[in-house]
Amino acid sequence: MAIKLSNSEFEIIGPPADLSFTDQIRAMQVIGPSSEILFFN
Repeated sequence: MAIKLSNSEFEIIGPPADLSFTDQIRAMQVIGPSSEILFFN
């Protein structure tokens, strides 16, 4: 998903990373086209 978003109107502010308490969940944060903050996991 990060690769697809890198050339779009979304700005990645938290690159994909494992959560601190488990390596089974990866999450990332982006700023959307309306300046909303999105959290993907």
